[in-house]
Amino acid sequence: MNARDGVAASQPEARLASNGSVSPASIDPVRVLYVEPNEDGTVGGSHKILYDLVVRLSPEFHPTVLFYQENLWAERMREAGVDVVCWEEERQGEIRGLKKGGKMSTGLTLAGAIRRRRQLLREGRFDLVHLNNSPFVGYDDWLPAARLVGIPCVTYKMGNDRAPKDAIEAFAIRQFDAYFPLSLIMKQALEGNGVDPAKIELTYPGIDFDEITSIDFRPAQAVREEFGVGPGQLLVVMVGNIRHWKGQHVVVDALAGLTPEERAVLRVLFVGDTGPSSADYRAGLDDSIKGAGLGEMTLFTGRREDVPDILEAADIAIHASVIPEPFGLVVQEAMLHGCATVAADEGGPVEMITDDTGITFSPARPEELTAALRSLIDDPELRTRLAGNARERARIFDQSSHVQGIERRYARILGL
Repeated sequence: MNARDGVAASQPEARLASNGSVSPASIDPVRVLYVEPNEDGTVGGSHKILYDLVVRLSPEFHPTVLFYQENLWAERMREAGVDVVCWEEERQGEIRGLKKGGKMSTGLTLAGAIRRRRQLLREGRFDLVHLNNSPFVGYDDWLPAARLVGIPCVTYKMGNDRAPKDAIEAFAIRQFDAYFPLSLIMKQALEGNGVDPAKIELTYPGIDFDEITSIDFRPAQAVREEFGVGPGQLLVVMVGNIRHWKGQHVVVDALAGLTPEERAVLRVLFVGDTGPSSADYRAGLDDSIKGAGLGEMTLFTGRREDVPDILEAADIAIHASVIPEPFGLVVQEAMLHGCATVAADEGGPVEMITDDTGITFSPARPEELTAALRSLIDDPELRTRLAGNARERARIFDQSSHVQGIERRYARILGL
């Protein structure tokens, strides 16, 4: 049975020598199952971080990625030769079971979920499970399944932070074999929840700079004309799925604070998908835009495949998450593309943006974003200086260092 049928093909039992010196050609790779838990079909930075990891693993590791819904990144991984499993029907059945209500129904459904995961891990002969979100997602099904099979289970820390809901959850989230926070604030959140610091590997994600510099970008003028950016106007871009925590409403409120003359200078794009769970939020944004008279200066593009082209053509990029962003890959991308970047003053972006590489503001005070936009409108030299410095700053977060740090931790856990 192949990976797309739900179980990865089996491999012989050979393993790396303890000193890691055996040639990859003479051994079978360590089989790692990656689990992406998103269930609404939208994609974002976490999917790209996962893609960048699995396609760059050394030959000693063989990745299989499990999704709960088909999406564009699943297809890209297949195209790159990565084994992909889609559990869309299985997961929907589990959700229906959990929604029936009652502790007995929920308990039986969870037990069945653990059995299914244990079966996949055994039949796929996996050596390690890596969850692509947060210890709060997977501690109740994938973690116990891995324990029953006798293999390690590790997790990224890239989900929004919260406190454990009870003592059982507080205990469970501390039982993973390793944690990979994407920023210092995520590392601190793990430590605040009682995770052993020795299990934590701070691994900033990054960008493949060679890949970026090799892109044949569309002419900036063509991109600007497509979106109706007129002569003398500035193209402002906010990239991110349309969700309340991403803060599109903060941007709308900030734009409403500009004068008519300032508004006329800007063309603002909201680039990102709207999932079913965010339909009401999007409708509220539309109402706010209409009420503030911002319709002519704003545009929702939906999901786009050409985000690098758009960022390369943009003058200003905005990040406005109202919950601290675990890292903020889009902030790094915007900086690398030479945008004057304005970002929320909490979470991962603060670790990227310094005083001379961008502007930070509090999402709780949209007037600060208004002031930042006003300063960038009024001062072309400031835009140019921030954009140039941002390009250099973004390069310190390197994709290869991220992958190597994770591989080292895998090897340590597995005794390689």
